[in-house]
Amino acid sequence: MVSVYLSCGEYDFCISGRENLCSNLKGVIGISQDGGYAEYLKAPFDCLFFISDDIPFEKAAIIPNAIATSCHAITSKAKIQSGESFAIIGVGGLGLHAIQIAKVFGARVIAVDSNEKALAIAEEMGAERALKVTKDDPTGEIVSLSGGRGIDAVIDFVGNPRIEKIALNILKGGGKSVVVGYNPNNHFRFIPSFWL
Repeated sequence: MVSVYLSCGEYDFCISGRENLCSNLKGVIGISQDGGYAEYLKAPFDCLFFISDDIPFEKAAIIPNAIATSCHAITSKAKIQSGESFAIIGVGGLGLHAIQIAKVFGARVIAVDSNEKALAIAEEMGAERALKVTKDDPTGEIVSLSGGRGIDAVIDFVGNPRIEKIALNILKGGGKSVVVGYNPNNHFRFIPSFWL
């Protein structure tokens, strides 16, 4: 497997295992140089990870992105605990893996997306409920599913202002919101109403 970040390996982020935040990033394989769909690619040795012979290449290919990203968001950032309620917003590749990981840790999962086909797959993957985002705000329905308390943690794999607002409004007091998805054209704005 190949890690995509060509980090400097010298400063705080790299030393702490957060190469994706490297302030001296030399590039990203598949974006700033050939990779991904290229027949061959050139990568430094420290970007290579050996896989077991019993894992097929096509399955190993998703580990560094869809699985590792989701696992990091759930275990390191949201710090999942058994029995907690999770809302996974955006159930594409990352979100579907997040549902499965959260279920392994004993979480109760609500999947939220605008795509009905994705929501059907989310239920197959273990989501207790799958809610379609329409023009109507699903906040009330999601909070009611938690018995009115709010959700323990939200993982946002979409990253747009409307979803950010929903994510913050469905959290219980002291809940955790982890934003993974991003769009370079939509800047993240965090303005809690109680600060206004």
